[in-house]
Amino acid sequence: MKSRLFRALRWQYAANLGVGGLGALYILFLARLLGAQGFGVYAVLTAIPTVVFNAFDFRSQEVLIYFHAQLGRDPRVNPSTIASMFVIDGVVRTTALLSSLLVALVVSSTMGLRIGIDTILLVCLTVFLAKVFSGPAMGLLRVRERLDFFVSLQFTDWTLRLTSLGLLVLTGTVSLNHVLITQCVCAGAINAVIFREAGREHVREFGRRLFLSMQNALPDARLHWRMLGANQGISIMDSVVKEADTIIVGYLLSVQASGLYKMAKNFAGIAWRAADPIYIVIMPILSQYWARDEHDALNSFVRKTTLVLTAASVMLYVGTCVGVNLVVPYFLGPEYQQSAAIYPLASFWIVVAMPLIWTHSLAISAGKPGLQAWAGAFGNLIGLAGLCVGALVIGLKGAAIGLSLAYMMPFVIACFLLHRAGVFAWK
Repeated sequence: MKSRLFRALRWQYAANLGVGGLGALYILFLARLLGAQGFGVYAVLTAIPTVVFNAFDFRSQEVLIYFHAQLGRDPRVNPSTIASMFVIDGVVRTTALLSSLLVALVVSSTMGLRIGIDTILLVCLTVFLAKVFSGPAMGLLRVRERLDFFVSLQFTDWTLRLTSLGLLVLTGTVSLNHVLITQCVCAGAINAVIFREAGREHVREFGRRLFLSMQNALPDARLHWRMLGANQGISIMDSVVKEADTIIVGYLLSVQASGLYKMAKNFAGIAWRAADPIYIVIMPILSQYWARDEHDALNSFVRKTTLVLTAASVMLYVGTCVGVNLVVPYFLGPEYQQSAAIYPLASFWIVVAMPLIWTHSLAISAGKPGLQAWAGAFGNLIGLAGLCVGALVIGLKGAAIGLSLAYMMPFVIACFLLHRAGVFAWK
């Protein structure tokens, strides 16, 4: 088990070093090209469909991993159950696309954004192409231990985006629509490759083409509605910290303030990439521990992981606080100085959340997504209240404090609920 963990972590950290660096360069150049006001418009506009898609997200990646661990143990779970996740995901994502178009039109009009229907269509289509089928496809690749393939695709994705942005600069055609067109093409191409490879892995494991195993999609959806519904509840609550906060800041303060807030949040997201590999690789491990009733090994794994990640999170937080205050003046200039000033407040959640990153994976592995849904609901309500009150009282700094609350409280509450339910024990 340890060798598998370290091998998977090696690939994920290799990805994050390269992908994180390219992603950071892309955001920095884009923010500099658009300016604080333009980046604020971009941030709010892209946030709208993201919130809508999150509201329709039942976390099919984690659900597929859970079902895969139950193959041969639960008679209700079979290869058709795995394949049906793709059908369900496609239907849900298409519904989200149509809904996001309507919501984007209403919200942009309410906030006074002078955005054309073509721009709204592009941003919604970009999110759709990036997400449709990607959840179950990545879940299948994860259980098949194809993280090396995902590493190469992540690197290719950001390389294409950065190259496209460079071409726009060289040709003097930088505009919001042109940026969105390049993002749309890159998202669709990369997602198509992921889906194709997932189909090949399905054939290798089950001996049948993916589409031939999808006939029981609706019966499987009804059979597992509790897990799917609970996961959708988690996603709706997570929307507060995913992108709804960007819209709220833009509405309560200004579009430019939203851009400054979004930049600080982006820096925190880049720092969080140090924890992403942990989240990605531990889900299959926790699922196997739970499925085999190896509770002592599970508890030991959780304790050691928490201890190591506590020390790592403190070092990460201090290091990035110093780094951001060096990078912003040099790359972005004084226009974004407030982003650097609020970063310590906007990223403090990392110190609390990173040691508890295993909570959601453990809840899904134990078949108790409802606990995580309640944790997300209460945690995000606390964060939402903090964000609104903080923004109204002390501006951007208050919004940054609310962001940290919204990110870290679901982890804290989930840990408490899982321990109380006897899913794991500290001793």
